Amino acid sequence: MLVEVQTDDQGLISDVTKGSVKLPQGVKLELTGTRKSRDGGATILVLALLFGRDVAVGIVSAWLYDLLKGRASNVNVGGKPAEIDNKKLSTALERSSDP
Repeated sequence: MLVEVQTDDQGLISDVTKGSVKLPQGVKLELTGTRKSRDGGATILVLALLFGRDVAVGIVSAWLYDLLKGRASNVNVGGKPAEIDNKKLSTALERSSDP
């Protein structure tokens, strides 16, 4: 699923672009691109987040929340805005992973 993260946190940008983000077992995160926000200030990281059906959505959402809290200003999951809140990220991930 596609996840877009808007951030000006250089540490987060570096961690993602260098592949140094620690992932839960069974989860893959691939950087598919970056671009600047419309106002030119923040970077938008375009990510492919992949996890199998045997990986609980709650684990993925908790991990994603921990990664983004305080480091990202906006996030889109599956092309739709989501709040950076563990429960709301879980709902967005579930919605986006449904066939």
